[in-house]
Order: sequence, then C-alpha cells, then structure tokens
Amino acid sequence: MEKFEKREAHPMRKYIGRLVNFYGKKLEVVGYSRNGLTGEPLLIVEALPFGGWSALEPSDVIFKDCESYWYASINDLID
Repeated sequence: MEKFEKREAHPMRKYIGRLVNFYGKKLEVVGYSRNGLTGEPLLIVEALPFGGWSALEPSDVIFKDCESYWYASINDLID
C-alpha cells in the first residue's frame, strides 16, 4: 500500500468563486497567479464582458475554463 502525502491547499485557493469589483462590474475569481516581476499574488477573473485574453501563462492556475481572463488584485475583492 502506497502512502500519499497530504498537501495543504495553496493560500490563494480560498479566493476561488469570490467576486471582485472590476471597473464597476462584479466578476468571478476563477484562478490565481503571481506577477513575475514583483512576486505580487494576482487573481484571475472571468473577463468575457471585457474581452480579456485567452492564452494562459505557465504560472496561471485555473479552476474554471473561460473564454477570456483578466488579472485582478486581492484588493479588488468585494465579498
């Protein structure tokens, strides 16, 4: 019988499904990433109303497939 290590959830995972205020629109958090230059954590939101982008970076972690995405700050969380 193999033993598997129990891993803790990534600290950014707790934001999945929450909402952000993005230029007056409420958008759902569908993933997270990190700014490669500053190391700042970033939220990824479904951005279909704005067009956004569809190409993901290797550091992007997505929990819901969407047509388009946009980065948002943790400071933009509204709930």
